[in-house]
Amino acid sequence: MTDSPNPTNTGDNDSISATIGPGATNVVVGKQITQNIGLNAEDVAKIVEQVQQGRRPAQQAVSITALLAERERFEPELVLIEAGAFLMGSQPAPDIPAAETQQHQVTLAAYAIGKYPVTNEQYAEFVRQTGYSVAPASSWALAPIGQQPPAGKEQQPVVGVSWDDAVAYCGWLHERTGRAYRLPSEAEWEKAACRDYGCADMIGNIKQWTSTGWGRKRTTPDFGYPYRADDGRERLTAERGPYREYRVCRGGAAANKQTTITCTSRTCALADSHDKQRGFRVALVI
Repeated sequence: MTDSPNPTNTGDNDSISATIGPGATNVVVGKQITQNIGLNAEDVAKIVEQVQQGRRPAQQAVSITALLAERERFEPELVLIEAGAFLMGSQPAPDIPAAETQQHQVTLAAYAIGKYPVTNEQYAEFVRQTGYSVAPASSWALAPIGQQPPAGKEQQPVVGVSWDDAVAYCGWLHERTGRAYRLPSEAEWEKAACRDYGCADMIGNIKQWTSTGWGRKRTTPDFGYPYRADDGRERLTAERGPYREYRVCRGGAAANKQTTITCTSRTCALADSHDKQRGFRVALVI
């Protein structure tokens, strides 16, 4: 697994300014801030252009900029994904699993997604503040002050977390910050992975949980393509009992088969399972 780098301070405090709407509303975003949150000059330019063309209200543009800029020290770095359509899935082929076909168009509202998977250090803050139990699969050690990530691996992705654990982390982050954090849907994950938005470690590092349901059988998904967010697959009330439902995982780990390490590959795991090669990243409603 590779580290998820900490944001760096470039020392460049120049600002990006733009008058974007009625009342000469100004957006001023320091370069250092934009680098730290994943909102770069191009992102700001897109928002400004949309307001000038009447495709986004000025107040909404200001709100998005402020939302991404006001990040607590323990919050994951975010990347803005603009609203619009993209092609999801793959065309049928001999080496393509049926579960990721047919390719089809999906339209999503704007959202933000973690630039990197959630790190051990970020998850540790959640554990410290809540006393949440960490599964042995995470490889964390018990210390006198509580469970801690392995020394020297603070910036590596947290692994060994179940879907339930990932949802609990997002819920805590939402309560702690007042921002609408959650797991990304598999459609949101794929859109961010298939285009040059600046997200890192999308494939080949660790498998990653999504919010999306797969169904009750590992071999045959109850929720296939085309993707529809309103058909029950995005129901977040996880089923309890002797048998848990499967949730969609994306990304593929380095040790997985090459055919699963693609932007369109769909795999699944039981919602309460733990795997040393599986973690997650967050999404944010904007």
